[in-house]
Amino acid sequence: KNEFHKFTLAKGTFRDKISTWILRIDQFALTRLSHLDSMLHILHNDVKRQSVTIIPLLMDLFLDSSPTAHVGGAAKSAIQQRRLQERRKKDKRNLGHKGLLPHRLLLTFSDRMKQVQRNDDITDISQLHLILFYFEHLLKQKYRSFIELLEYFSTNSFVEKLKTQSTLSMYKLLRSKPENELL
Repeated sequence: KNEFHKFTLAKGTFRDKISTWILRIDQFALTRLSHLDSMLHILHNDVKRQSVTIIPLLMDLFLDSSPTAHVGGAAKSAIQQRRLQERRKKDKRNLGHKGLLPHRLLLTFSDRMKQVQRNDDITDISQLHLILFYFEHLLKQKYRSFIELLEYFSTNSFVEKLKTQSTLSMYKLLRSKPENELL
């Protein structure tokens, strides 16, 4: 599977690359935030056609954690269809948690450390805890960046489809995972 990912990232179409990035983030987000950065960079460059493709995929990644259901191109391959089925089975065992975002507010690293210091029950913090706290901090920054880009597209885009898609995406995020309304 790594060879397939390397091939699609090196020689695949735009949709193939995006599909591979989404799959890799979905498999193990802790070590693959650079793929999320790449997609946010494409959105930041304001390429309308690519933005229309990336926004729904990022929405699925943040909220549903089953992005391959809506991906064209490489998602139609037998390998990725099998992965989608495996992912759905895994999601059924996942006690209802979906997406990269937790069911609580994301905290910055400093806020998390303050919370730990205030809690007298916590006597020891492992290195893994610190890594997860930092991952949460980075995820909060990337999520905030995504929301800011959606806000920009919803007000400044001349492409009606992108404007509508951005507005609906912001609505879904506010409804499902309120997080950064007060940017």
